[in-house]
Amino acid sequence: MTPAAPSGVVTFLFTDIEGSTRRWESDADAMRAALLKHDDVLRDAIEKREGFLFSHTGDGVVAAFTSPRSAVDAAVASPALGPARGSASALPQQPATAGRLVELLDKLHKRAQRRGRLLRSGRGRP
Repeated sequence: MTPAAPSGVVTFLFTDIEGSTRRWESDADAMRAALLKHDDVLRDAIEKREGFLFSHTGDGVVAAFTSPRSAVDAAVASPALGPARGSASALPQQPATAGRLVELLDKLHKRAQRRGRLLRSGRGRP
């Protein structure tokens, strides 16, 4: 079941397949099959983290999450978002980088929530 669209402060995940035009031109049948699998893997990773997939961009997707951590977790957990050639060799390095990114995004998310409360209370500047 697809969750409802998040509201308030949300985090977006945008994906794109690097070099997709070249891949379509070199072997359209293989690319078509790979794209179907890619979309299934992404959809699963996004939905397991309560993301809301709301757009397909041809060779990518756009999803919204209620927290930065959920968006990064979906990206890191998805083999479809690994290195361009599909090798998993770089994946062990991603959690440390993703962890730092999550910390930054969490701070920004909390600031945005505080700013929204201030604006609604009439105490903040637009």
